[in-house]
Amino acid sequence: MFNLILQSAKQNELTGKAKKNFNTACVVYDDDTGKFYYGRNGGYREEGYVQNPVLFGDSTHDGLLPKNSLNKYPAGNCAEVDAINRALNDGAYINHLHITTIHTTKSQFGKYKESCENCKAAFKGKVRANYSGWKDED
Repeated sequence: MFNLILQSAKQNELTGKAKKNFNTACVVYDDDTGKFYYGRNGGYREEGYVQNPVLFGDSTHDGLLPKNSLNKYPAGNCAEVDAINRALNDGAYINHLHITTIHTTKSQFGKYKESCENCKAAFKGKVRANYSGWKDED
């Protein structure tokens, strides 16, 4: 799986601000279909990004993401959200998903990166597994 994460973390595919700010990549595996989904921090800013109502809510229901961010980044900014959003938009169920997230900076490239407070609030107890861990846990 690590090779799949590295494959998704190629900075040379990004340009401008997206490339400069790229510091996290995530691979989500759907154990029901065997499909993999890739995400990066800031991916939600992409043109044509469809925000899945399970995550972002809609006019009648709240989504899994916190309404107010629990850290200094907007809720939805994370690589985990980007990858999970892609999976849900493809018909996956959240309880079938496995998360693995890594750093993509030069100094820490390839090291596991635990999910932030927003992702912990949104996904802990809902996804099948998070191999890179949750913020503030042993």
